[in-house]
Parts: sequence; structure tokens; C-alpha cells
Amino acid sequence: MENNVKIRDKLHDIEIVDEYNPIKYITPIIENDVPNAILVRDKNGDIIGIITDSDIIMKVRRKDMNSETIKAKDIMTSPVVSIDADKSIKDAIDLMVKKNIQKLLVTEKGKPIGVIYGEEILEYDEEKWKEILFNQTVDEVYKLLLQDPERDFNAVYHKIVAMDKFANIDSKVEFDLYLYQEGIVLVAYNYIKENFDKPFEQLKKELKENYFGLLEKYSQ
Repeated sequence: MENNVKIRDKLHDIEIVDEYNPIKYITPIIENDVPNAILVRDKNGDIIGIITDSDIIMKVRRKDMNSETIKAKDIMTSPVVSIDADKSIKDAIDLMVKKNIQKLLVTEKGKPIGVIYGEEILEYDEEKWKEILFNQTVDEVYKLLLQDPERDFNAVYHKIVAMDKFANIDSKVEFDLYLYQEGIVLVAYNYIKENFDKPFEQLKKELKENYFGLLEKYSQ
């Protein structure tokens, strides 16, 4: 890991919306080619949630994308996980892994000053990025099949790829993760379909313990 890289070096500007903002004004973040997130504040100006492209894809049906009645507070993830700007990149990575997230609010003296994205810092620790990617991808596959057990593999795969957007194919790390995620989706989709009656945490544990054997089975 590059010791000279600081959290401040990786900050992105933040956009803040009111909790009652209609989602029609928020959904364009999923069309961006770069990671993005929007913070949500209450009437007192306190940050109470965060909305990412994954929140929108997982929680908003296509026909509701232009809804005036669904508000930011209805789809936000809360509470927001934050880190102080004076902490190290290693601290940020460790926190992302612990919380199984890919976006962190950065604060200074308790005030939000920006957002950092796992896509840009986890390259310093590829193994931890893989751990987060595995957990989140399995979660996403399960949620999509829970919504529609008959959803076909290609529909699940393309939805998940759209959420994570490993677009920088020139980056070996991102390319490796892109290929790794392909395998996770294949294994998770088939194994969950075959064992839907099992508790999700048991499914996830079995997928992690038997991943390579299952990958060989479902790749044939």
C-alpha cells in the first residue's frame, strides 16, 4: 500500500438533498460512468442517509424512476458510515471491509467534507476488495431472486454489472475483479436457485466455503 496516499487525496465533492426530495431528481446518478453518491439531510440539516446507484437499482422499479411520491428518505441507506479526514487509507479500507460497504462519508470536525469510493482506494488492498465484492454480489443476487425467483441468469448478471461498473479495463485490478464477479454471479445464481429453502446466512457461508468447487461445477 502506498503510505503517502491520504484520504484527502481521494475525496470527491458531495451533493446533499433534502429527505423529501422526489427520487426523479436523484435517479440520474445511475447513468454516470463514475462512482457517485448523494447524501440526505433532515429539516435540521443533519445528514441522515446516503443514496448510491445500488440503492436506486435495488429499491426503485423502472416504472417509478420519475415518481414524485417516492422520496429520498424512502430509499436511502441509514445510518451513514463516516470516517475522519485525518485517518489513513488503511483505516478507510478496514472500515469498508468491516461494514461491507464501498462508499464512505468523510468528515472534518464532525462536518461532511466529501466522499471516498472503494473503487478508487481498494486497489491498494485487492484481497480486501475481493472480500467486499463477494459479500455484496451474493447479497445482490439473493435480493434479485427474492424479488423474482424466475428471473433468468442474464437479467441478474447485467443488473449487478450495472451496479458495480468496473469500467476501467486498463486497470489490472479492476479487470481481475470484473472476471471474479462474473464467477460469483454464476455460482450464487445457480446455488441459491437450487437451495432457496435454506436460510440466507447458511447459503452465504456454504458459497464462500465451496466457491471454487461450485465454480467448476456450474462452468461445465
